Amino acid sequence: MSRLMQSTVPLMQSRGAVQQAWDYIHEPKVEDREIAGTYEQPQMVTLTLTRQDEFILKVTPVKGLQISTVSGELGIRAGMEYKISKLIPGVIAIEKTEGQPTTNYFTSGGFAHINNDGSVDINTVECVPLDDVEPAYVDRELAIATEAVKSAKNDKERVVAEVQVQTYEALQAALKQYSGAH
Repeated sequence: MSRLMQSTVPLMQSRGAVQQAWDYIHEPKVEDREIAGTYEQPQMVTLTLTRQDEFILKVTPVKGLQISTVSGELGIRAGMEYKISKLIPGVIAIEKTEGQPTTNYFTSGGFAHINNDGSVDINTVECVPLDDVEPAYVDRELAIATEAVKSAKNDKERVVAEVQVQTYEALQAALKQYSGAH
């Protein structure tokens, strides 16, 4: 048995957090449906939002959400057609139920899997509540990243700094758009 398998098999056999992740993977999420069949339209979106290896929301019913994708802003409601979208740095705005305020998260990117059964799985690299972000911190880090682009000694340093600038600019714009006080 390979060294990788020797270290992986015991993890897979444990009943801890790793097992819970495996159980979640094997839960039936999408069912095959007959194209010509008639089905009841789901009333709510079932949202799972993750950040790397952590659940932010797990199979949570919400009225709808809006995400920032490479092709623009995308509003998601129950019963949408199947789609996979690449997320860009921007806001994930979640409308939990009628009358409740929208919850806004900022993500640096990821992917959204929109299923026609009303479930949506969003996997992000980083994702934080927008209310937890301090505008002064973003302004300071944007200035540092902008200076790093100018002073980069090679292509790798320049590209990393440019990605930071793009992310901080998107975060700064989100704070201005979604927060009346900022």
